[in-house]
Amino acid sequence: MESQSQIRLARERAGVGVRELARRLGVTGSAVSQWERNEIVGSAKFETISKALAALDEDLVVSTRPRERAAVRALSRREERVSLELHRAIAKKLIDDPDFVLGFVPANIDRMRRVARGPLAHGWLDEWAMLARGSLGGLIDSMLSTDQRAIDLRQNSPFAGSLTQDERVEAIERAAR
Repeated sequence: MESQSQIRLARERAGVGVRELARRLGVTGSAVSQWERNEIVGSAKFETISKALAALDEDLVVSTRPRERAAVRALSRREERVSLELHRAIAKKLIDDPDFVLGFVPANIDRMRRVARGPLAHGWLDEWAMLARGSLGGLIDSMLSTDQRAIDLRQNSPFAGSLTQDERVEAIERAAR
């Protein structure tokens, strides 16, 4: 699964074609297409993406997190180790069949949003939604990181249903070793 353009995703959500977005922005359709290509390869300017999304009534949200230290953090709590092992199993399935695993994410996020309390929980769900729309490698890196942000994200995982009961038991047993 390759990286996706946030501009294109926003256009598709809004039901807007390249020409219509170009008209709204006062540019050519080929300019919009080039922006989308630039975004996929990582050479798009922040201002360009933000401007295009604003024309689609969307905001570009950027977040930061501390960089993970070179040494892998030891996961001290059992629930952290279990969660990491479960997500390792999910990552393997993502590599083999991304459409199957990612198919669970939208409905799970919607369900979790209905019961989530507070902006922190909604922020984790927003981050999962963004990661699921991005590159598969970026999603897996975030899922398997040992920094505190990843630990928190895994506690609010939208992948329920993607592992069989046997796969879950195997992952939990690996965490106990």
